[in-house]
Amino acid sequence: MPWRKKYLFDEENLQFKQVRYPLRIKLLRFAGWLIVTVVISAFYFHLFELKFGSPKEKMLNREIENLKISYSILDLRFAEAMNALGNLRKADDIRYRPVLGLDSIPSFYSIPATGGVERFRDLN
Repeated sequence: MPWRKKYLFDEENLQFKQVRYPLRIKLLRFAGWLIVTVVISAFYFHLFELKFGSPKEKMLNREIENLKISYSILDLRFAEAMNALGNLRKADDIRYRPVLGLDSIPSFYSIPATGGVERFRDLN
């Protein structure tokens, strides 16, 4: 324990004398203790980060999962809308056009697109 005083037996005078360390040795001991403490703390912090992650990282991962769920729901709704549009197109071709005596609409007019341009081709 560092706060205890240390004594050595002096054989010449047959008495105990208190050991006093110079300031340089005290500072070296303190610096060594400080360096070891910082290294061990950094090691434990690194292990904690690997095991549990930071709170910000957890929040961002949670938000990524929520966005993935939202996009999958949006994709399902889009597929349902495209299915409903296809059903309307079939109903138009089968029921209404023959009754009214009209020609069927060519598919390049009825399929929704951006004018034949694949703008996001490189993202696939």
